Amino acid sequence: EGVSGGEGPRIRQALDAMSRALDERGPERAAVDGRRMLEEAAKGLPLVPLAAYRQGFEQLAKGEFRPAIDEFRRAASRDPLVTGASSEARRVQGLAYFAKSDVEKSIEQFEAAILSSPDDERSRLALSRVLSCAGRDADAQRALQETLRAIPASGRAHWWLATSYEQVNRFADARREYEQAA
Repeated sequence: EGVSGGEGPRIRQALDAMSRALDERGPERAAVDGRRMLEEAAKGLPLVPLAAYRQGFEQLAKGEFRPAIDEFRRAASRDPLVTGASSEARRVQGLAYFAKSDVEKSIEQFEAAILSSPDDERSRLALSRVLSCAGRDADAQRALQETLRAIPASGRAHWWLATSYEQVNRFADARREYEQAA
């Protein structure tokens, strides 16, 4: 699910382990044992498959283990959380940490996303929001100013910076930012 941030590399290892287990058991026994193991593992877990993995989960439910593993491998090869090739993955991890109230890890993930993709407006805006929610208003303003240096046309960054200026009675600066946003 990409919630903890370290699952991506382990997905391929898990698929390899599933393949080896199927090879060792044979088709009839694998179907019975596999279904029992899946049901046991799923007890108490809210499993909501991502759309990219849906076909694999449907095949698992039918007991089609080998095709399911193949489908999971195809989906994983395109999943940025597995490949680690995306600032989007870092942004999502930052949001997950923020949802768990782990502000420092959240900030760390957003900063990593920005480093890997300096024009990632969503990560930059999310970083400013997390800083603001953590009571670090000056840092949030700085993050928005950096966003505007990197992405001058960011209407949302102008707007958020304007509202931030309003809160500290910098009305002339706020008006200028509102005009830029408009």
